[in-house]
Amino acid sequence: RLMKTKQNTIAFIVVVALSLLSVIHTYTLVNIDAWLLPRALSYVILILSLVGTIKSILDGRKSDGDSVKDKDARIFKPEELRPLLEMTAWLVGVVVAIYIFGFYPSIFIFTFTYMKRRKRSWLTTVIYSVALTAFLYLALRIGMSARLYEGILFMRRF
Repeated sequence: RLMKTKQNTIAFIVVVALSLLSVIHTYTLVNIDAWLLPRALSYVILILSLVGTIKSILDGRKSDGDSVKDKDARIFKPEELRPLLEMTAWLVGVVVAIYIFGFYPSIFIFTFTYMKRRKRSWLTTVIYSVALTAFLYLALRIGMSARLYEGILFMRRF
């Protein structure tokens, strides 16, 4: 239980840092179409992750009083860091993909890769990837007239 609490706290702190960077970055954007949705989502994620961090820290303090006799139980082992490192790699991968390919292709790539990694069938993977990308395109681009980042590969250079 103590290990899980420490892992949760570290994961929440990583999400707090990333969402704080995202909030700060949105203040560099000038056009309201460019910053409104990212800023709103960044604030929501920031608030939720701060609440999660506080709750995780408080849970850790409660479990400190429990009967943990083995001192080695309080040390992170490399195999326990794997979920955190995997989550961080996925987040960094999506951010890099969005920077290079743009928002919509990156969502497709992320969904496709994630589902294949979870050993879903090809048909299910393609259907979900296309459906999610189409839904986001219809909701954001058509419904809200939001122009999302197009990536350095597909950026219009007029």
